[in-house]
Amino acid sequence: MNLSKMDLVKKRLYKYIDMKEKLELKETFPVKPYVIYNARLDSTEHSEMTGGEALCSNKKNGAFSAWDNYISGTNKSLKTNEEIVQSWRTTEFKNNDYPEMQRF
Repeated sequence: MNLSKMDLVKKRLYKYIDMKEKLELKETFPVKPYVIYNARLDSTEHSEMTGGEALCSNKKNGAFSAWDNYISGTNKSLKTNEEIVQSWRTTEFKNNDYPEMQRF
């Protein structure tokens, strides 16, 4: 599986951070907003982008999984081609760990 730059940074930082703390990272991508929107919410595009199987939803409160079920979550808010807010967890999260929130 291919890790994104942001995922690599988070993975390295997690061992130093209490999962209840807030960590904010910002990244600017040199593409049109619809490209990122579709890559995050289309199963085929997301799978091609990450190299792992993804089952995505383009609906609010829709469930998704990525990286061969390593990640699972829910779409919390969607503004077409503008913003995606997702809550997610990995198989490594403990039961009492808060889910991650991400905004694209």
